Amino acid sequence: MKTILITGSSGFIGNYLAEKFREDYIIIGIDKESIERKFNGFFYKIDIKNYKEIEKVFDLHSIDYVIHAAAEKSLSKCENNFEAAYHTNFTATIEIYNLAKRKNAKFIFISSDQVFDGKHGNYLEESNTKAINQYGELKVLAENILKKDINVAICRTAMVFGEIPTHQLTYFDNIKNHSTLVVQGFIVQHVLHKLTNKEPIILPEDEFITPTSIELLFCQLKIILEENITGIIHCCGSEKVSRYEFGKMIAKRFDLDDRYVIAGVSNDLIRPKDVSLDTTQSSRILNMRFWDAKIMLVRLSDNLIKGE
Repeated sequence: MKTILITGSSGFIGNYLAEKFREDYIIIGIDKESIERKFNGFFYKIDIKNYKEIEKVFDLHSIDYVIHAAAEKSLSKCENNFEAAYHTNFTATIEIYNLAKRKNAKFIFISSDQVFDGKHGNYLEESNTKAINQYGELKVLAENILKKDINVAICRTAMVFGEIPTHQLTYFDNIKNHSTLVVQGFIVQHVLHKLTNKEPIILPEDEFITPTSIELLFCQLKIILEENITGIIHCCGSEKVSRYEFGKMIAKRFDLDDRYVIAGVSNDLIRPKDVSLDTTQSSRILNMRFWDAKIMLVRLSDNLIKGE
């Protein structure tokens, strides 16, 4: 059985990937936060900036794949403490990549639509990158180094949403009454909470994205691993929508009154307006049909009903 090392394995994305991949792989999880979970493998509570401890993990195990999902994802935190974000999102990324290369492990980097300035939208894999926030700029810096290696996969994703991990439910309870979206990945649950209680939620109608279910992202990454796909891949949904439109779609899927989804205007100067990603080429490379927003919401709602 082959081994996958997943950084950020306690986070929103990493947690899901660890749970799904452990059915067919031995998982090595690394995160600065530990949670209650039975891995089909190993877990190490390590900050990814701690190079020596990360190196020990590579020396202890035979690692076939590295999925680097760990990062400081808060745009505001990256702006307000750039030095810390630089070491977490850039320096640690390159150090872990170098360790993976030394051990002949395939390196898969989870990048972001935030590498683009949002002025045009429908960005291609080869479109020029130009970030307007520090988070995106650090992704660009990492991409520029990693794309020189023909054996690396750079997976750009966008507003990943899905079921909230059990250990993050308390945090969601603390933010769910806000009238605006606080955590991108919690958008479905946030909209459902507000509409169920007949309270408004304000979502920008001038911010466009290609939302991605965590289930779809897993399916895309699984193909990338198994088919040894490399290069820049847009790992996201196939449909461009505004955040407001997506909120309306959530309401419709769950049969709730969409009048409580209020169209707003973005005043966030560090969030690009249109970071929609074109998936035509990536869909062809992965030989799969990327799901549109409706399909992703149907699958998520079915899973929530089944309690999966």
